[in-house]
Amino acid sequence: MSSTVQVEVLQILPSPGVELISGHQLNLSCSIGAPLLPGLHVKWFHPKKSTLLNADPPSDHLIIPKVSTDDSGTWRCALLQNDTQLTSAEITLKIDPLLSAWMV
Repeated sequence: MSSTVQVEVLQILPSPGVELISGHQLNLSCSIGAPLLPGLHVKWFHPKKSTLLNADPPSDHLIIPKVSTDDSGTWRCALLQNDTQLTSAEITLKIDPLLSAWMV
């Protein structure tokens, strides 16, 4: 008797060509390369707060309207089935401060 297990590779994809500057919008996508099957969902974890970011409904996309330098660090998304983590992925982001033209 044999069984087959398919493991999907999880990756976090930032919006292409976007500079990460404080005050700008951040878009991240947690991708397994295929649509999420029923019973699977993605959860996001903030780097500094080590807390779960709950989206309602849970989404593989994370949008933060105005990031700050406090959002710099390693973000993590996890693929879960019920409450069991199947896999996770991380991305390290550096958010630059918004510099004023009036600064000398």
